Amino acid sequence: MTYTVEFAPRTRRELRKLSSVVRKRVLDKIDSLADNPFPYGYTEIKGSQNYYRVKVGNYRIIYTVEHGELLILVVHIGHRREIYR
Repeated sequence: MTYTVEFAPRTRRELRKLSSVVRKRVLDKIDSLADNPFPYGYTEIKGSQNYYRVKVGNYRIIYTVEHGELLILVVHIGHRREIYR
């Protein structure tokens, strides 16, 4: 049972701003979310409903999971010092 991964419009802009090495690592992690939306090390973001975080080095991927539609929506990608602002 694989999930479909979609990106919010601003997330595509955030991906383009990353260096090619970091972008590849982030995209690899996002691809792995399609098979397992809750990998080892994921965290539910406190104070929000149905938002999760995955770490990739100093970068964070914020996403939400729709189980009924088998959909993962990547909401935000950024450096750890800027992601929660």
